[in-house]
Amino acid sequence: MPIAIAQKLLEKIDLSLSYVGRLGPSDKQKWVYQFIKPDDERNCIFEKWLSRDASQSDAVSGTSNIGLTPPITNLLKLPKDQMRLLGASMD
Repeated sequence: MPIAIAQKLLEKIDLSLSYVGRLGPSDKQKWVYQFIKPDDERNCIFEKWLSRDASQSDAVSGTSNIGLTPPITNLLKLPKDQMRLLGASMD
């Protein structure tokens, strides 16, 4: 069954495994599959995408907002319904 799952996943990106044969004695045979490398030049497309993405990221500002802490809002100025949504005590 694991091979069926692998085949379904690979099928989503237009790839597959090819059945090669069986190995081992008849009571302990293992089925053997081989990955078939696609010959449709998709690698060229991926390389162009990576190159484009790299050039675009160089053009973007060097600063990132990842890791910045959001400003703390004074809860006393929020309406009561918003304070309840935030889990703040109304007592």
